[in-house]
This record gives sequence, structure tokens and C-alpha cells, in this order.
Amino acid sequence: MHPESRQGLAAAVLAFGTWAVYPLFYKQLAHLSASEVMAHRVVWSAALLLLGMLWTRRLRQAAWEFTEVKVLAQVALATLFISTNWFIFIYAVSSNRILEASLGYFLNPVVTALLGVIFLRERPDRLRAAAIVVAALGMLATFLIAGVVPVLSLTLAFSFGFYSLLRKRSPLDSAGGLFFETALIAPFALAWLSENGSAPAQLAWSDWAWLITAGAITVVPLLAVVYAAKRIELGTLGFLQYIAPSGHLLIAVIVYQEPIDLSRAIAFSSTLLAVMLFSAGAWRGWRANSRKASRRPTGRRPCALTRTPTIVHHAESA
Repeated sequence: MHPESRQGLAAAVLAFGTWAVYPLFYKQLAHLSASEVMAHRVVWSAALLLLGMLWTRRLRQAAWEFTEVKVLAQVALATLFISTNWFIFIYAVSSNRILEASLGYFLNPVVTALLGVIFLRERPDRLRAAAIVVAALGMLATFLIAGVVPVLSLTLAFSFGFYSLLRKRSPLDSAGGLFFETALIAPFALAWLSENGSAPAQLAWSDWAWLITAGAITVVPLLAVVYAAKRIELGTLGFLQYIAPSGHLLIAVIVYQEPIDLSRAIAFSSTLLAVMLFSAGAWRGWRANSRKASRRPTGRRPCALTRTPTIVHHAESA
């Protein structure tokens, strides 16, 4: 394996591995309200991203793009979705509903594909279309058996799905986009903390350490994924993303002993089947595109003296 590929793989494992242990991290702050933890997460993430933007001297260029009304509207809407996603996850951990959170993130790639069909007019292959149908039937079966719609799981999946949809159309890069999203909501977070948050003296030093670290574990995995995406194949990155919800599932069952009843078993079974179908379709599509790219000529014309065509084949990696 090429050194850059190894570095990219290590960065991806670091990112998804960090997200996988999020429940263990946020459990340390379960004695605080989800709103207070969320507000601190926003503030410290914005502060860390601001330092990064200043260090890399990218703030001015990103701010210029941010002044466009269309970009501002996209960032505002994306902020709504990502802040909802963050808050619901923190709430799920503090209220012992990690299994439901895990289900939401397992569903996320399938939901994102569904939104692509609806809003971007993408045409999924048969395997990915079957994945969407299986996931929908699983949610319906869960509702019929439990009599309750898995609102928390669906909110996590759809909030991140719509966020991904908006970011796909945004001219801002990942770090710049996340900075303006957190900067946009940071004043509201600070206002909430000043009115409703714990007084600084009421928080133990360990609480401050965990709260400040919440900013780092929000930003660092994102930057690691951006780094990895430039160095490893998209298909590999797609498979690795399931490290996070798998970790949530194991932590919920083994560490916190959350029960798996019949409705949850059906939901997870159908979702895992959908994930397998979706991944198989994505992998087959990626392999087909790679083969086409490897057969694509560079367009160099035949040598005029020898009349021997000179065609260089190359492989493109996503």
C-alpha cells in the first residue's frame, strides 16, 4: 500500500473510531442538561475552528463566499439541521437511548440516497433502490409492532441527510462550512449559557475539561475525514463509516445494557440488510467507474512519423 493510502486509512479509522466512542464521552456529562452540553459544544467548536481558519489564512476567502445571500441561506439551513442532529444525539446518550441513536446513523446512508433521488433526481441501481425499500419496510414493521414511530432514529438520519444534501451544493469546504455554521449559532449558545447555564464556579474542573474537549472531538474527526477522502478510495471510506454506529450499538448493549426488544430487533435486522444492499450497490458502482476510468485514453494523438498510436491508460481514485 502506498504511504499516502496508509495515512488516509489511518485518518479515516481515527475519525470513525472517535465517533464510535462518542457515547462513552458524552456519558461523562450526563449530569448536565443536553442543552448546556450542546451550547458548550458549539462555542468551543467555533473557537477551535476560528483558530484553524486564522492559522491557515483561509478566513478572508471563506468570508467573501459567505457574503453571498444564497450561501448565507444555505449555511443557515445547514446550521439548523446539524445543530438538531448534535442535540438529539447528546439527548439520546443522556437519556439511555444509544441504541436508537445507533439505528439512526445506520440508516443515514440509505436516507441520504433517498433524498438524492427526490431532490437531485439521482437514479440508484437496483441494489440501492432495494436498500431504500427494505429500510422503509423495516421502519413500518417497527411501527406496527411497537406502536411507536422511532422518531429519535429518524430525526438523526434525516437531519444529517438534509445537512449532507445542503453541503453537497455549498461552495464552502468542510472546515469553512462548519466554522460558519458554528459561528452562526455560537452567539445564541453564549446567550443561552449566560441565562440558563451553570455558573463557572458550579462546574468541576473535570466538567470544564470534558466540555472544552467536546469542541476538539467535533472538529478533529471532520478534518481527518477530509484528509482521508483525498487519499483513499470512496468505496473504502463508505465501508469504514459504519464503524461509528457499530461502536454505538456495542456500547449500548455491552456497556450500558440497553435491552433489545422485538421491535428493535426487527428495526436493526432490516436496517443492516439495507446497509448490506446499499454497500454492495455502492461498491459495484465504484468498481465499474474505476474500470471505465482505467480504459479512458488521454487523448494524445498518434505520432505523425510512425503512425503508432500512443495511448496512456490511467486509474482515477475518488
